[in-house]
Amino acid sequence: MRPRHEPVTPDQGSAFRCLPRRVTRYGFNLHQHGVVELHAIARGAGSAVLGDRVLPWKAPAAFLIGPGLVHTWTSDPRLVPPPHHSLVLQWPPELLRRLAGVPEADQLMAVQERCARGLLLTGEAAVGVARLLSGFDTLPGHQRISRWLEALAAFAAARPVASPRAPLGQDAAPRLAAVCAWLDEHLAEPVGLAGAARIAGMHPQALARFFRRHTGHSLIAYVHDLRIGRACHLLLDPERRITACAHAVGFNGLAHFNRVFRKVQGCTPQAWRAAVWG
Repeated sequence: MRPRHEPVTPDQGSAFRCLPRRVTRYGFNLHQHGVVELHAIARGAGSAVLGDRVLPWKAPAAFLIGPGLVHTWTSDPRLVPPPHHSLVLQWPPELLRRLAGVPEADQLMAVQERCARGLLLTGEAAVGVARLLSGFDTLPGHQRISRWLEALAAFAAARPVASPRAPLGQDAAPRLAAVCAWLDEHLAEPVGLAGAARIAGMHPQALARFFRRHTGHSLIAYVHDLRIGRACHLLLDPERRITACAHAVGFNGLAHFNRVFRKVQGCTPQAWRAAVWG
C-alpha cells in the first residue's frame, strides 16, 4: 500500500478548494498531492503523520503542508468525543509565486517554501487562523485573498515538523501504511509482530525497531491504543454492554480489557463512560 496521490481541483470560479469538515473520526489514509494545504482543526484530538514524523495533536491546531509531503490524521475519541470540526483550504503553489518580485511578499514566499516539511501552529495562533478562514467559501473574492495571505503569514514563526532527510513517502511510508492499515482492518482479530512483519516484508525484530522509530510506540502499545480508542467510541453508546465493546475490538476477556483500558486511560471503562455522560 503506497501513499495515495490525491487529485485536487479548485472550486468552481475560485483559485482555492475550500472543504469544511465535520467527521466522527479520521482514519489512517496516507496521501499526498501537488497543492499547498492549510488544515485548521477547531475540535478533536489524535495523531498526525507529516513526512517522517508522527506527532500528537489536539485542537486548536493548524497545519500547513507543502506539495508532495505525505500526510494523514487519525483521531482519538478518548481525548475528545466526536464529531471533529475542521476546514481544509488548498491552492496551487503557483498562486503565491505570481507575487515573486514584490518585496512585501518575500516573507510569505519563504513560509510556503518551508511548508515543504510541514508547519504546525497550536494555541491562540491556531485559533486566529481558524477565525480567518471561518466562512471562507462565502466571502467575496478580495476578502478571500486578504484572509488567505493573513493566514499564511501566521505561520512565519512556525518551525518545520519533518526532518530534512528524504520524505517518508519515498521509502518507509508504504511499509508503515501497509502495517497500520492491516492492523486497523484486523483489529478485532489476534494480531501480532509476526503477522505485521509478513505484511511489511521484514524480519519481526527489524519491524519492531522500524515501527518504534517511525511512530514512537512499540507495535503492541500501538495496537492497545488503537483498540482502546475504538472501544471508547463504542462506549459512547449507553446501550452497548462493556463486555460487547471489549470483544468488538479484539479482547477475549473482560479482565484483560479492563487492565489495558486502565493503563491507557487511567480509569476503568465504566468510570470513563460515567465521566463522559455525567
